[in-house]
Order: sequence, then structure tokens, then C-alpha cells
Amino acid sequence: MATRAKYTRAKGNNENNEQKLDTDILMRFSPTYGKIFIDLGRYVARALTLFFGESKNFVTIKAAEKLMDKALWVAEVVRRKVEGLHMIVNVAERIIVDIWEPKEEGLVTVR
Repeated sequence: MATRAKYTRAKGNNENNEQKLDTDILMRFSPTYGKIFIDLGRYVARALTLFFGESKNFVTIKAAEKLMDKALWVAEVVRRKVEGLHMIVNVAERIIVDIWEPKEEGLVTVR
């Protein structure tokens, strides 16, 4: 019986292929997710810094799974704070395939 200890994760084509722009805000899970809204204030502050401090024309907020509603909330707050700003919402799906290669001979590659 093959166990997870006998496999290593192979670097696939899906990992960090796209370049991160300086206007991207990536929302990630934290240990305090769902308990306090301090993290959301950081995202709003970063977006406002990009608009007013660094004079950027746009900000891209990226989130996944449970953070989608929080990302929309941050976008709404920023839209109300910046005069003349319009919001474009684009929801996209990305398929990620994990590839596990065996450490020992005789085992098959798992996708």
C-alpha cells in the first residue's frame, strides 16, 4: 500500500506562472479568519495607498473560495472612498492539477 510519505509533490505548470503586478492585492486565509475584521482593514488601506500614495490607476483584488465575499466587501469600501472609481467584477475559474511523483521505484505518478 502506497502512503503519502512515499511521494513528493512535483512542481507543475500551474504554480506561479503569472507575474504579480504591483497593483495586485492577494487575499489569503489567516488563523483568525472569520473572527475579526482587522485583516480586511489592511486590504482597504493597501488599496487606498495604491490609489492616493502611489497614484495608480487601478487595483486588482484576488481571492479564492471563502474569501470571495470579503474581497467584494473590500472592493465596495474602496469604491466608495475613491471618487469617480468604477468597479469591474470578473469571476474566473482555474483548474489546478497536483502531480505527486514517487520516491521509490515501482510506484506510479499520481495526479
